[in-house]
Amino acid sequence: MNAAGAARFLRTAARLHPRQVAARLQAALRPAVPAASLDAPGPPPGTLPAAPAFAGLRLHHPGPAASAEAAGIRRGRFTLYGWTRELGHPRPDWMLGERRRDRLFAISLHYHGFAPALAVRSPALFKALIDDWIARCGPGQPGALALAWNPYAAATRIAHWCRAHGAAGAAFWRREPEFHGRFVGSLRRQAALVFERPEWHLLGNHLVRDALGMAAAAAFFGQERAEPAGSLGSRALAFALRVAPGQVLPDGGPAERSPMYHAQVLEDLLAVRTLLEPQGGAALDPLIARMRGALTWMRHPDGQVPLLNDSTLNGAAHPATLGLGPLPQGSRLFPDTGLFVHHGPLASLFFDVGEVGDRWQPGHAHADSLSFECSWKGERLVVDPGAFGYDDDDVRAGDRSTLAHNTLCIDGRDSSECWSIFRVGRRARPRDRAWGGPGPQAWASAAHDGYRFLPGRPLHRRRVAVDARGVSVSDEVRGGGVHQVEAGLLLAPGWSARARPGGWDLRKGPLALRVTVRGPAGVGLSVEDRPYHPGYGVEAPARRLCVRWKGALPLSLEWRLGA
Repeated sequence: MNAAGAARFLRTAARLHPRQVAARLQAALRPAVPAASLDAPGPPPGTLPAAPAFAGLRLHHPGPAASAEAAGIRRGRFTLYGWTRELGHPRPDWMLGERRRDRLFAISLHYHGFAPALAVRSPALFKALIDDWIARCGPGQPGALALAWNPYAAATRIAHWCRAHGAAGAAFWRREPEFHGRFVGSLRRQAALVFERPEWHLLGNHLVRDALGMAAAAAFFGQERAEPAGSLGSRALAFALRVAPGQVLPDGGPAERSPMYHAQVLEDLLAVRTLLEPQGGAALDPLIARMRGALTWMRHPDGQVPLLNDSTLNGAAHPATLGLGPLPQGSRLFPDTGLFVHHGPLASLFFDVGEVGDRWQPGHAHADSLSFECSWKGERLVVDPGAFGYDDDDVRAGDRSTLAHNTLCIDGRDSSECWSIFRVGRRARPRDRAWGGPGPQAWASAAHDGYRFLPGRPLHRRRVAVDARGVSVSDEVRGGGVHQVEAGLLLAPGWSARARPGGWDLRKGPLALRVTVRGPAGVGLSVEDRPYHPGYGVEAPARRLCVRWKGALPLSLEWRLGA
């Protein structure tokens, strides 16, 4: 590591929570997986868990429809998110070991989201796959600890296995007592991992997923209201009540500033609340209500979330399944989240005026300060780039870069220092937030100092306003020195852009509007092809309206989107 890399590492590590540091030190001194299994008998063959909640439990699975998935697996073809991989059958390649490529696919393969549907549609295939995984992916197998026995993967798998156990039915398990023994034995080992090794080194949404794994294990192994305070159910609920508030800001928004992960955390907490109802799961209701209130606003007219930070359309449950209210009308600033939202008959707008991510865990942050998304008459128009995957490559770096977002970039540098897959060093700090509305014009403004490290310490200030005729965006860069500035808008697929003096004419089907740019002499306008990643493993071609200028600061730019 050279001096620059060491400085970047120190800027990153300096933000760790003391609990994260302690957890990492503790992990270095003990086995990754507890040697002992969970001390719980589990249901005998021919009976089902005491908790009836598994039958109606809703858990997101990023695979195809059940019939297509079963047919593909029989041919050795596994599909997750937007990827399909040929892994073989009847002994698939479980992709063990550290992965430089396909990391998200590999760890998601070990979630076993396919299990509940296979248990119903093809019990023999369900048995063969799970038996093969138990035999070849146990914690003692080479490479198994990297992803297969990651606590997050284990917690997710526990929930899917518990659902699959109920879906297979009592008659199936009476016919398969030996498989039942192996299944429950492995489940005990996985549960011990989640209870004894929760992910304090990471924090974030991982702890809520750990709580889901604990709750599912507690319900499966028959913990009831009458159990003592140290029972699995009581421990799981206490853990959930301890960690869940850290994922929800006072205004109800996501601590990680990702609407998609907020939907995931909400779905997890709804499942925890259901599974632990005998132990008092209703204690989560006030938190759930706050999350629903915020997520109700954080949707485009198409019902899905904006792609702020690491957000995709296929990475979590659809908001329509989470008990949200109708799309509100009007404007609201979420001051803790740092998000201004407007919904009106002409436009829906999401303007990022907050921190780039969670204070302690910014792994899902992008260098996107003062970016925005916009729908026009119900159709997505201006979009953030999304997230293709979690490999340490140029695609990941591009998705997180300032140049990929609908904001302003100076000297080709990122406004926050995103590096590796989930690291952030130097961070842009928001300031001077203000907003107004409702009324004839709804508006918000803010600034950030993410370019304070450049000569002249440039400061970017942006004001976004919505009125009855359209959307206005005003950019101002103050500071000193000569700088190269680039700003742009990424258009959702389906929109065409025709250049005209001072801007572009946009069209999608019957919808048409004009984008006008005003700035100093020397401003250059262009339209360029850029990638758009609305889902993990999904890339769609898109067009970006680009504005470039080089000169001595200060700089003022005006955008107008309207009919």
